Amino acid sequence: MSDRPIDDPRPTLPEAAEVTPAVLVEQHPADVAQVLEDLPTTQAVEVLEALPTEAAAGALEHLEHQEAEQLVADMAPQQAAKVVAHMALDDATDVLAQLPAERRELILACLPLHERQVLEALLSYDPESAGGIMSPEVTALDADLTVDDAIAALRRMADASEQVYYSYVVDAEGRLVGVLSLRDVLLARREQKLREIMIQRVVSVPHTMDREEVARTLTKYGYLALPVVDGANRLLGIVTVDDVLDVITDEATEDMQRMVGAGADERIDSAVSLVLRRRLYWLMINLGTGFLAAAVVGGFEATLAKVTALAVLMPIVAGQAGNTGLQSMAVMIRAISTGETRNRSVTGVILREVSIGLAAGAAVGLVCMLATLIWNRMQWNDTPLVAVVIGVAMVACMTMATVSGALVPIVMKRLGFDPAQSSSIILTTITDVTGFGIFLGLGSWLLLR
Repeated sequence: MSDRPIDDPRPTLPEAAEVTPAVLVEQHPADVAQVLEDLPTTQAVEVLEALPTEAAAGALEHLEHQEAEQLVADMAPQQAAKVVAHMALDDATDVLAQLPAERRELILACLPLHERQVLEALLSYDPESAGGIMSPEVTALDADLTVDDAIAALRRMADASEQVYYSYVVDAEGRLVGVLSLRDVLLARREQKLREIMIQRVVSVPHTMDREEVARTLTKYGYLALPVVDGANRLLGIVTVDDVLDVITDEATEDMQRMVGAGADERIDSAVSLVLRRRLYWLMINLGTGFLAAAVVGGFEATLAKVTALAVLMPIVAGQAGNTGLQSMAVMIRAISTGETRNRSVTGVILREVSIGLAAGAAVGLVCMLATLIWNRMQWNDTPLVAVVIGVAMVACMTMATVSGALVPIVMKRLGFDPAQSSSIILTTITDVTGFGIFLGLGSWLLLR
């Protein structure tokens, strides 16, 4: 039995030895998914194939798409097709999109014609777009329906719809012309036409819109769902708030990993070969930039030989500059991802970061000067100008770091790259090379004149 404390609020899940379809079928799909995550892939597939089809589909919907893809890939094609057919269409699309093309075609071939055509249409959209995350299971009502007829239609469509909080109103050509809440329908007179009570100003998104922009739009308006339309304003589907939560989580994870040169799709159980392919490229670049920083230090060999205190203090300058730059970079990447930079000028950003760098650098530099004076008297007995060197260098390096931390993501965005893509490696190079150059150059000028 589980040794989880009795006051743990989470439900008690079966141990691996206790996992049977009879036990799992009574669990919530999210709990079944958690159990499957903890099992070896072979055993998880066996359990999944033994579960009732609807229970297996529910569990797959609650797994990370990559984990669900791995299980579906190892299932027999016909069995996998049965499970996929019972999944929500947007979740099924996400899982199928992860599969190798040959395996995906085998599973699609086992599906009924209509379901296969719907999934193939969804798979044709860019996975990073609104079309790639939408569900076609949308409640669409004709504008000429009466309220009485609309209520009857809603009852018929309830089981097949992604959500019924909103009903979208379309014309005879399927173009989106209005939206209704369930409350609007229930409170209206039965003989009224939907076009008389609908809200005509509908916030919608084109199927080509980037999914991050969709998330920002849904967050901005606070809706539970947004309709997705084509170029002719025909209703294609909806993006719901749970889809957006997945997008936000995925993007935050990808940005965090890309900042340090790890693969966006890397997970704790990813294959070692995949991890190496993702990481080695940036690690080698980082190695090269490390040699570049070492070359800068090597250029001041004579200075370091005469003033050993500078060698001792170098890590303090580099570390402080690096951390300062990372702070600015993290704020700027978030600002870019949330759209906060749209109406900001680069000049304004630079001026702001300069003021922050100068103020923070002055405070840290003053502390460094005092600490260095004390340390110098106790250990080195070098000239007190060493303290001046680190104080002034700290102000210059931290100002440079704050500006660089803000500009690196902006420049990468302007060049068409993901702002988070290994920004920390680029920033570390800038702060190390320029930081060492400023500190040791200033030391040479003041101490060896």
